[in-house]
Amino acid sequence: MPSGARQATAVLWLCLAICLCGLSGCASTQQPGPVLRAAVDVPERFEFAQSSSDVAPGRTEGEPVACLSPLVDRRDGTRIVLERSVAGRGDYSAPAGRYGLASGELLRVDCTTGEVLGVVHR
Repeated sequence: MPSGARQATAVLWLCLAICLCGLSGCASTQQPGPVLRAAVDVPERFEFAQSSSDVAPGRTEGEPVACLSPLVDRRDGTRIVLERSVAGRGDYSAPAGRYGLASGELLRVDCTTGEVLGVVHR
């Protein structure tokens, strides 16, 4: 086999290996896990930081729900930040020790209502 053909074959195999590694990374992505327990001392609902009345301002009936960030606890101004979201539920990080969260845990919030669903693993 001529050296040019050998080099082209090597490049092709390298490209294939890189593509397979990239695809295997996508295949191993995990869905957020189940709620572990109830959160502690949470507001009735979190609100979008830019609005005092709507969790999802401007949303119309039937539109997909977007999880907004940051959300705020109007009782004391605590802000929580979206880490991930799936199917209208968002997992938010909060300041250390708030809402009964331990290290490596997030607060799951219903993005339609702003109500807390519980504590989940990061």
